[in-house]
Amino acid sequence: MSQVPRSYFGLWLIVLLLFSVVYSISYSKNEVLLLATTTSVDNSGLLEHVLDAYLKDKPHLLVRVIAKGTGAALQLAKDGQVDAVIVHAEQQEISFIDEGYGINRTTLWYNYFVIIGPKDDPAGVSESSTILDAFYRIYQTQSPFISRGDESGTHQREKQIWDLLGLSPYDQYWYLETGSGMAHTLVTANQLNAYTLSDLGTYVQLKKNVGLQLEQLYSKEEPLSYNPYSYIITNPERFPERNVERAKDLLVFLIRNPELVSGYQVDGIVLFRPLGE
Repeated sequence: MSQVPRSYFGLWLIVLLLFSVVYSISYSKNEVLLLATTTSVDNSGLLEHVLDAYLKDKPHLLVRVIAKGTGAALQLAKDGQVDAVIVHAEQQEISFIDEGYGINRTTLWYNYFVIIGPKDDPAGVSESSTILDAFYRIYQTQSPFISRGDESGTHQREKQIWDLLGLSPYDQYWYLETGSGMAHTLVTANQLNAYTLSDLGTYVQLKKNVGLQLEQLYSKEEPLSYNPYSYIITNPERFPERNVERAKDLLVFLIRNPELVSGYQVDGIVLFRPLGE
């Protein structure tokens, strides 16, 4: 068997080095944007949709997305690891700004939380008059409930509802936490034929693509189910190495192109609405 000449190895080494240099030049620090986002914006497909439009005429720009729950996304920004975040937990967002970690907080879109559950609906959630009533029915019937348990915006809202009811389900046998994102929590609820609180976007996307058997049982639009999403830029005074100019550029694009959100549908359903619509 013939051996490859050593000169070929040298040639390949040169090619690899040249490629790495070109890659580094193509994606310099100023052309990479690090964005931490709540999992619902990512799982629903909305983020990919708007970023494709943003990057259409920017072939040398790279946007790296880190999908986490709101708490984890904000922590990445607090640690100076990302340039901007898209999150949905108002009190956490305000604290983040007040503590000097972020600037230019802008609420861009919204949808409503929905309660997902089994078709036979043993707690009678579909007959509820309010979301508080729906949670009360789940508690009273001790129906299986799956919580994200990850300090995300969805988890924060769930805990707020229990607190308003004066109920504590956390040590009950029928209450389980996944400690993970919305998609995994929905799949777990589907496997256990349980209820869960979800954003509309992730549920509709998984219903179509994964074949969830659970139904959308409560979807009334009320203040307690209102779910706004905000974009926040990491404070460059605190983290001067962060790419604030690119973060601002993306924010301006999102503000100027609300039709990308209002026009995004899955199975004919609009998953998010621009603020003010």
